[in-house]
Amino acid sequence: MPEPVVDDPGPGPATPPDAAPEPDAAGSGGLRVEGLSVVYPAGRGSDPVRAVDDVDLTLPRGRILALLGPSGCGKSSLLRAVAGLEEIAAGTIA
Repeated sequence: MPEPVVDDPGPGPATPPDAAPEPDAAGSGGLRVEGLSVVYPAGRGSDPVRAVDDVDLTLPRGRILALLGPSGCGKSSLLRAVAGLEEIAAGTIA
């Protein structure tokens, strides 16, 4: 009887997890978002939409972040603001 096939995870990550830098000051070259808000202007007969509200985030260089959430919760607005594609209403991105 043939042996069962087991998925081979491959050689592993190119950089060991302990080689990633520790979270520290913004001078580390990572990403720091403080108090970020994105507000879309009011349309005819509607109020402004606050898509992102007072978000703080620190991501050290070399780390990966996944944003998960339901449709309409501000994931794309946050990423567009960080990329400089969306005007921010408040906060800083460094």
